[in-house]
Amino acid sequence: MCDIYIIPTTLLLLLLGRFIDMVKRKATNCDRTTLVVLDEFDKLLAMGFEQQVGSILNYIRPDRQTFMFSATYGSKLQRVSNKWLHDDFARIAIGAGLSSEHVAEHVFVMPDSGKKQWIIEMLPIFAEIGRSIVFVASRVGCEELKNYVNSTLGSKGITVESIHGDKHQSDRNASLAALKKGKVSALVATDVAARGLDVTDIMTVINFDAANNLDSHVHRIGRAGRLSGGNHKKGNAYTLLSPKNVDFAAMLVESFRKEGKEIPDDLIDLASKSHRQYGSNSNARGRKKGLGY
Repeated sequence: MCDIYIIPTTLLLLLLGRFIDMVKRKATNCDRTTLVVLDEFDKLLAMGFEQQVGSILNYIRPDRQTFMFSATYGSKLQRVSNKWLHDDFARIAIGAGLSSEHVAEHVFVMPDSGKKQWIIEMLPIFAEIGRSIVFVASRVGCEELKNYVNSTLGSKGITVESIHGDKHQSDRNASLAALKKGKVSALVATDVAARGLDVTDIMTVINFDAANNLDSHVHRIGRAGRLSGGNHKKGNAYTLLSPKNVDFAAMLVESFRKEGKEIPDDLIDLASKSHRQYGSNSNARGRKKGLGY
């Protein structure tokens, strides 16, 4: 007999401190734990829980099996992997840190004032293709955009729901259920919906606001092009950048060059205003061919 504990990241974060305290007091132990699964472990590190998770692992038998799952694998994650896993651990990489090959990326540069009009014009078109997720930067912005879309397009049968950190979990579940059942055309969401959300028929992801970093961007657009019936559906991701997003534009240029993607003129022009070193303008311009809709 052996015990297997698979601890969801969200539950682990809620119980972390209390669990460590109980183990230290010997109120419980992990002696029979033989398999540990850490999902989205890049998120654990980003939230500053490296020490706490490491403390728990120290109380689990050294001959355990440990599985780590992450869509990105930067230098910090590599360092922690070397510390938490056995010396002979196996790494299986399927496009780690890269955008999904099943999602075509499109980037548009426009003033912030033009983004809402773009959404109003394009959502009815996307609704005919399938379901969509619109990512925004803040909870307030999430509700504002939801209300704007519903008041503008509701009479035409295009409605949206929202998901963000201020909503109770039951309300989030209701919003997600409404999307799955086709009661709404899209979700407007913060990055709370960028991970762990698996709806197979999401065809379009729209980054109304740019992500905080490239890892979050990868997670966002990975909501489209999901595996369904053994086959990946082809999706599209549209990123709306404004003149203030120069550093993120530079990161996208780096990413697109690394992945061999075509780079539009306006993205290169915006990236050239950043102080980030993403390569020479001449090299970037030599590869661009446009990513128009």
